[in-house]
Amino acid sequence: MGKSLQDQLLGLGLTDNKKQKKNEKEKKRQEHLKRTGQENNADESREKAEQARKEKAARDKELNKQRDEEAQKKSHQGSGAATRRQQPDQRCTRRHQVSVC
Repeated sequence: MGKSLQDQLLGLGLTDNKKQKKNEKEKKRQEHLKRTGQENNADESREKAEQARKEKAARDKELNKQRDEEAQKKSHQGSGAATRRQQPDQRCTRRHQVSVC
């Protein structure tokens, strides 16, 4: 009897034992899922997970964009706002000094 395809590939050096075992394990997993009727459920679960990842990435990208825009607005307004904040404090201390004297 002839050798299996996997044995032939292994003999030619086109694959190694690690890849061969990985393929056998995946084949057994697929057969098990097929027998138990969960094959379609596994595919659906993967698709749902991938869709959720894509939606989350899009949502995160939009939030980051908004956050960057707000930071830029604050940085552009920052110099003016800082001087406005200091002015009331100076006035207050001047008044206080005047009233104390």
